[in-house]
Amino acid sequence: MSEIIVEVDADIMELIPGFLNNRKKNLVAIEESMEAKDYEAIYQTAHKIKGSSALYGLADLSGLAKELEFAGRDKDLKKIEEYFNKMKEYLSQLKIESK
Repeated sequence: MSEIIVEVDADIMELIPGFLNNRKKNLVAIEESMEAKDYEAIYQTAHKIKGSSALYGLADLSGLAKELEFAGRDKDLKKIEEYFNKMKEYLSQLKIESK
C-alpha cells in the first residue's frame, strides 16, 4: 500500500490529528448509516467531510466526499459503497506533512 502525501500549511499542522480522528468517526457513522439505509445521514456526513477537507487543503478527499454526498442524495447504495471504500482507502494511505 503506497502513501498519499499531502502538504498543508505549517499553521494548521497541530490541528491535523483532531481532523483525522474526526474523519475516522465520520467513517464509522457513514458505515452505520449505510447499514440502516439512512441516506440523509450519509448525505449530511459526506457534506461535512467535503467542506472540512477543502478547508484543510485536501482536495482529493473533498472530491471523494462530494461524490459520496451525491450518492447519498440519490439514494444510490452501490455508489455509496464505492465512494465510502475509496474514502476509507484514501484515509488509510494519507500522510500529511508541513509545507
